[in-house]
Amino acid sequence: FTPTHNTTTSRNLAERAATRGLKVVLIDSNQGQGDQRTFLRLTNTTLPSIYEVALGQPPATAILMPTTINNERPRMLDPISFSVVLAPPPDDNDTTIIQPAHYLAVVRYARTIADLVIVDTQTVEAGDARGGTTMSDLVIPLMHEGAWALGLTEMGRESMENLVRANRE
Repeated sequence: FTPTHNTTTSRNLAERAATRGLKVVLIDSNQGQGDQRTFLRLTNTTLPSIYEVALGQPPATAILMPTTINNERPRMLDPISFSVVLAPPPDDNDTTIIQPAHYLAVVRYARTIADLVIVDTQTVEAGDARGGTTMSDLVIPLMHEGAWALGLTEMGRESMENLVRANRE
């Protein structure tokens, strides 16, 4: 067993499903620590993100197609086969503007154009700066709509207890 970072797992699931022929949208909801941009080697901070949706743009605005992403990545990297919604860049990371409802809107739209939507969340805690929680305001509503959730944690007692507690919210 090797602990796997949630972002790595999300990206690997997206790539594997896309190479199997599924249309996939990977949504980075790690507000404040959006790693997909970094791991995909996207240095252009002007690419659309969830921030545009928070400012009133339609959900489709935030979805970057594989061609767009591949054009922004260094040529030496293998191309990716899935679409991505980026977390806001650091300068646009305002938790008073970007709310779970914006992510819900993007997920709901993405479900209409993709076979699989993967949401990479931050570590789930009891509460967050937006006045809600990742579980109660994003994950649970999606599960009520038929989504599945995969919780990753370390094998330590505290980590396991935190995961169980978060799922009881």
